[in-house]
Amino acid sequence: MIIIGLKGCGKTTTAKQKAKSFIEFQDEDKRENYLLIANTHPSELLKCEKPRLFDEWQDALRFGGYKDKTNNSRLSIAKDLFNQTCEVDISKINNVKRNPLWAQIILRSYARNLCTLSETKTIFADTVATCEISKQTYYDYILSLESLMIIDDVFAWCPSIRSRTLLRTSKKRNFVDPSIAAASLGISPNYFLSDYKTFGFLFESLCIRDLKIYSSANNGVISYYRDRYNLKADAALHLDNGRYALIEFKLGQSEVDEGHVIYVKLRSLLKNIIKMKNNVL
Repeated sequence: MIIIGLKGCGKTTTAKQKAKSFIEFQDEDKRENYLLIANTHPSELLKCEKPRLFDEWQDALRFGGYKDKTNNSRLSIAKDLFNQTCEVDISKINNVKRNPLWAQIILRSYARNLCTLSETKTIFADTVATCEISKQTYYDYILSLESLMIIDDVFAWCPSIRSRTLLRTSKKRNFVDPSIAAASLGISPNYFLSDYKTFGFLFESLCIRDLKIYSSANNGVISYYRDRYNLKADAALHLDNGRYALIEFKLGQSEVDEGHVIYVKLRSLLKNIIKMKNNVL
């Protein structure tokens, strides 16, 4: 757990009330030793009663390249899952031998189309450009990846049967976690400094993942909305009590105003649809 807040607001005092042991990296008498351990044998810092408080822990991340080691460790988890899925799990799930390379290529194609409404034929064409795989075999791999809970597409929300012909109904391509998409593409955090657009798709995938997790207690269902007039919502969250929310994901303030204009139009459209449905009933 990380406690964040303004300086002097009581973070350390609050944490010490719950912690059974603590390390203060700002302690001048012990700081040098703590940082040396953090850089060479960080596990040693964990050998004490839990929960353990690390005050000013960010100092350890700035020292001796330990931050890079931490980031690499985090990336290795997603890479290991990617490799395990392609090399072992996709064949083990129903005891059918499958080509690990084909699985990798399919996942990379899926990752390139992350959080888009790319049709199946688009992803299949991207896949066969690299490997010789039949359409039926492609579908078999996709079903296996869905069963393994690696691929996790988002379905379209249709607020009214009457308006069906006006809506986009393609699935939004997605992974259960965006880190798998990053591992599929073989990219690191530094890559996004030159590809902000891809970062935006990964951010959207991350938000969808978190929405699913946090709303699961209320049996939340996540979908998306988009029609032919480009009125859209990146996500539509429905709870089991009938409430719902339309959500747009933005990385920067500059896109908020544009999103607001679309939402005003969308709100008006949905009000009319609901009114029409009530009249029919």
